[in-house]
Amino acid sequence: MEQNDSDDESVTPTLPGFVRASKPPALPGFVRPASRPKKKTSGADVAAAYKSLVRQPKPPSAAPEPSVAVGPARMATCAACGATYDPLAREAHEASISHQLAVGPRTRGRRVMLPDSNPGAKLLERMGWQDDGERPGLGAPGKEGRIQPLAVALKRDTSGLGSRAYENRVSHFSANDAAAVAPPRPPKPPPPPPPSRKARRRAEAEDRRRSVRLRRDLADAIPEGYEELFR
Repeated sequence: MEQNDSDDESVTPTLPGFVRASKPPALPGFVRPASRPKKKTSGADVAAAYKSLVRQPKPPSAAPEPSVAVGPARMATCAACGATYDPLAREAHEASISHQLAVGPRTRGRRVMLPDSNPGAKLLERMGWQDDGERPGLGAPGKEGRIQPLAVALKRDTSGLGSRAYENRVSHFSANDAAAVAPPRPPKPPPPPPPSRKARRRAEAEDRRRSVRLRRDLADAIPEGYEELFR
């Protein structure tokens, strides 16, 4: 007991300026318990603790799916046609004839991707047309469900129908193009062809004869004394 007390005094230093208090008197009938001896850890205990941490029980593995066979060649069984195929070649199997016949015809989706804000789509919806791939849509019997716009001819002249052939197109001009629907301007007349040499000589001779006639007419009406001015 005294040795343990001396050890405590040697471990706990006394601060300068302070006086260590005396030990309290022992209570009657109280026996101070002795310190427990420290248990030395051997190498076998360390190895056993390490093995207990490393060798933990593994969780039970999930059971393989019944449609996939586990083996050297991992194959899968199609739920639609029952054929066995390689999962890496799934697209090729789905495109095969046997798979397509087993699946059957599929519901066709929308054929015309028109936004809900399209004025034409709104008019068609009011008339009862639905582009769900099942209903035939609008049109004459046997020609229901036309999905392409009609090609029209842009006619801006005053000639009769059928007088000339026009080009049928879906769109002849962009939206809000006022110049595209303006009446066409009359074509400019072609310039006259240049006169030939014979025609030029004939015109020059006609000019000379006209000039002679004009002088002769003026000479008859010239008063006397003014003839020299018109020669």
